[in-house]
Amino acid sequence: FSMFYSRSLADAPIAQPELPAGLRLRHATDDDLGARVEVHRDAWSVWGPSKITIENYRRLRAAPQYDPELDVVLEDAGGRFLSYCIGWADTTNGIGHFEPLGCRHDSTGRGYARAVTLEGMRRMQMRGLHTALVATESVNQRARVLYPSCGFVEVDRAHFYVRQLG
Repeated sequence: FSMFYSRSLADAPIAQPELPAGLRLRHATDDDLGARVEVHRDAWSVWGPSKITIENYRRLRAAPQYDPELDVVLEDAGGRFLSYCIGWADTTNGIGHFEPLGCRHDSTGRGYARAVTLEGMRRMQMRGLHTALVATESVNQRARVLYPSCGFVEVDRAHFYVRQLG
């Protein structure tokens, strides 16, 4: 099943995440296409090979609703991206949505995905959005821990059923 989470952005200001020395949060730029695709591919490799390429990421960045400042990355002192998230803003309705969000497999469990999520929510809040949404599949145990740690609450589930034919 899929799990859907919501978090109010209207309650109080979201502080900038505290990071270990040498790490910094910023948004991805056109100069980062290869590095940004690499961190996505690494993060999602646990589920199988990712189909993202520089070309389809470039197309995503060209979408009219794409806001480069909501494409948040966490990088180390050497410039290697460790985690990322893309936030999508529906300014008409005041809602932001995260999709996708990931962390390098060798960097999990250190709060890096939490840092990019909080930074993304902080940026959404600065744009006047009042609610943030995110979803995950029930098998993604790390996400099921991450989202509540960022203040999200589960608001719905979608169950999928399969019937074997023949």
